Amino acid sequence: MYTVIITSQGQITIPAAVRRAMGLRAGDELSLSVSADHNSANLRKVMTLDELTDFAMSKINTTAKPVTDANAYYQQHRQEKIR
Repeated sequence: MYTVIITSQGQITIPAAVRRAMGLRAGDELSLSVSADHNSANLRKVMTLDELTDFAMSKINTTAKPVTDANAYYQQHRQEKIR
């Protein structure tokens, strides 16, 4: 746990150890959420478009055969469900 001080401008400095742990660099965007009881806050790094693309692509099954005939695909799987 780290303690930070709010400046007269309403700014805080994120400790270097936290920046390193989160992989933060100058110019990175963070989202800040406040707890329901208004007693704590959570910082989260906002994904860049490239990071979001990489994340989404990692979830896609790239070995799946694309469906080129939707009707045939439906009929085949319909028969499998009936059996």
